Amino acid sequence: MFLRDRPVTALSVVMRSALCISGLLFVGGVMAAGNDAEKEQAPPWYEVEIVVLEHLGSGPGSTNERWSDSPGMPAVEQGIELKNGAQELARAGVDLLKLVADAAGGGDGKEASPPNVELPAYYTLPKALLRLNKVERSLKRSRNYRPLLHVGWRQPVVDRERAASVHVYGDDLLPLESTDDGLVSQKTMSQSVPLFTDQPVDGGIAAPPRVLDGTVRLSVARYLHLDVDLLFRRLESVTRMVDVVTPPLENSLDDALFSSFDAHPKVPATTKRALTETRIHAYRLMENRRMRSGEVHHLDHPFFAVIALVTPYEPPIAEVEKASEAVAVPITTVDETAKKPAASAP
Repeated sequence: MFLRDRPVTALSVVMRSALCISGLLFVGGVMAAGNDAEKEQAPPWYEVEIVVLEHLGSGPGSTNERWSDSPGMPAVEQGIELKNGAQELARAGVDLLKLVADAAGGGDGKEASPPNVELPAYYTLPKALLRLNKVERSLKRSRNYRPLLHVGWRQPVVDRERAASVHVYGDDLLPLESTDDGLVSQKTMSQSVPLFTDQPVDGGIAAPPRVLDGTVRLSVARYLHLDVDLLFRRLESVTRMVDVVTPPLENSLDDALFSSFDAHPKVPATTKRALTETRIHAYRLMENRRMRSGEVHHLDHPFFAVIALVTPYEPPIAEVEKASEAVAVPITTVDETAKKPAASAP
């Protein structure tokens, strides 16, 4: 007997309804899986902004901590190099002066929100688009702090296994002139170069060491996490006592001729003298911080500190697609053997 000849019962109606519902659930599951795949390909974007400052009142003897002579170096060669955002906007025809005027706000002294200007991922944000300008100005007016770096950029944020670090560094360079024992000429003035330039070093001469150099990495799991690995170098004067030997003076020709017959020959005089040396010392800050978007966070060190702000950003569709194609980037690992702040390495 064919199925169509079977009598229609309540059970058959229920079975047919169940099959229809199962089919709808299957189709819905496939669509949901497709939506999840799209979400995985389009990670959220954030604006990352940091201000790095030096504690001017701190010195080698200002803390009781013992600083390592070999702090190591952050893996800057593995970090993404930021490109110049101001140049990119200028090429796109954006009026940078108008950006500055818009960011200044009205004449009531209140700082306006940064203008909404599109920039690709990993381009430095021009000053007018930064949110911590007021903080930087306060640091410049203070006698206790000196800003070393203020930079911001936009990026997609992925999980910790795929997140890449960003190479950040300051303008200031330390002098190259030094002796074999590590002493640095006090007459040598520190230099500076424009931030984020790709100019090679002339004549193949090694570049002077940067005052500030390191990496910053933002990742997301259940929460946002910021990994900071920065090396801060500075010149420090160290005073130590040394022995100074003064040869005896010959008063006359007779003293020179008959000194060998003297029962008490003259001997060189030894005195103590304070010698001040200027050396390059390095201090390293390695910290992982759980972040809340839109909140200012402080990562502190006895000699320098980081002020960080992470803000959600909605990128244009073209940038989302471009970032999705290259979201799997190698991770910059943190050296687990150097978790403590360290110092004293040029």
